[in-house]
Amino acid sequence: MICSECKAKLPAPTYVEDIAYFVCESCGHCEEIPGYIEQTLEERIDSFKKEIEVKLPKDYLEFDHKNTYDLAFEGPKSSSENIRYYSSRKYWSLEEFFQFEPVEGGLSIFESENYRKEWDLPEGIFLIAGSGHYWYALDYRRNNKEPEVIFIESENADYEVIGKTFKDFQNSLVKHEQKEET
Repeated sequence: MICSECKAKLPAPTYVEDIAYFVCESCGHCEEIPGYIEQTLEERIDSFKKEIEVKLPKDYLEFDHKNTYDLAFEGPKSSSENIRYYSSRKYWSLEEFFQFEPVEGGLSIFESENYRKEWDLPEGIFLIAGSGHYWYALDYRRNNKEPEVIFIESENADYEVIGKTFKDFQNSLVKHEQKEET
């Protein structure tokens, strides 16, 4: 488990009744997760597949979700003014990918469907990063086996394909520290 404040690895939780409390040794932040069950990564992924009934791409499952990335962007292709607003920079920031474990504040793949409904986004997409007004998502609407990766804004659900596959999308990512060096 990773601290949602400082990104440090959290020690084993302390349980009080059915609530797990993770206290970060680095910053002191406390993550409180009701009904938390310790599982291996493989067990969490299996549990997720059963709960959500979505087959996640192998490249996505093997991807390092814990880094901060920027997406190298070659300019807006979309006719949507809302998308062009977000794509006015050379890089789009991906502050945090959803994790494969429950995290206070919901930055977990287990919360993807809840966010999709809350922000009234179309069915058939699976959110993997973002924060309310815009999201990065796996789009299963055209191909249930190999989803495209899209950038979607919440106001009108306008979107742009930013990767034909997750691997294509991944190849466009630059670790935030590396972008700063260039």
